[in-house]
Formats: sequence, structure tokens, C-alpha cells
Amino acid sequence: MAQAGKTSDLTDDEIQVLAEVVIEALAEADEEKRHREIAAILAKTNRMMNLGNPANQPPRKPFHWLLEFPEVFLQEDGARGFSAIVGNPPFQGGKKITGALGTDYREFL
Repeated sequence: MAQAGKTSDLTDDEIQVLAEVVIEALAEADEEKRHREIAAILAKTNRMMNLGNPANQPPRKPFHWLLEFPEVFLQEDGARGFSAIVGNPPFQGGKKITGALGTDYREFL
């Protein structure tokens, strides 16, 4: 099985490698082995997502629009996706961002 390399600041190539690992696992014929491989991939990606997360914060949970609203993105009439997304992000600065989301996120911004 291919390895995704480092676990922070992933490049597009590294994400592609991880995607190929997932595809390989899904193609596994032995159901028990497939479940073990997928569980291992999930554990690794959860660790990767939470690098730099402050210790006092809950684990990060990604929100994937397509997985959350497949009926919107899989429409057959050609009107796929949302027309607009309106949000009200929390406005934090400096130390509040670092304390809540971590140094990595602050540096990314």
C-alpha cells in the first residue's frame, strides 16, 4: 500500500496518494481486510486533521457539502450544487484564533 508521506501541510500530490490508498482499499475483495484497511485510513486521516489543534479543543470534524447534501449535487436536470451559500463566520483575531483553532490555522489565514 502506498504511503501519504508527511501529515501536515499536505500537497496536492500527497492528497492524490492518499486518494489512491482509499481506492485500493475499496477495491479489496476480502470484506474483512477491506474494513480493516478503511478503518486504518480513517484513523490516519483523523490524526492528520487534528495536527495543530489546541489540546483544550474538541477534535476537528470536516463538513463535506457533497456528502451532507448528495441530493443537491446529484441532480440530473443539470442544476447541480447550490446557487449561493450564505454564512456568518465567527470574527476572531490573534490570540482568540490561536486558542480556538491552533497556530497552524492562524498561520494558514
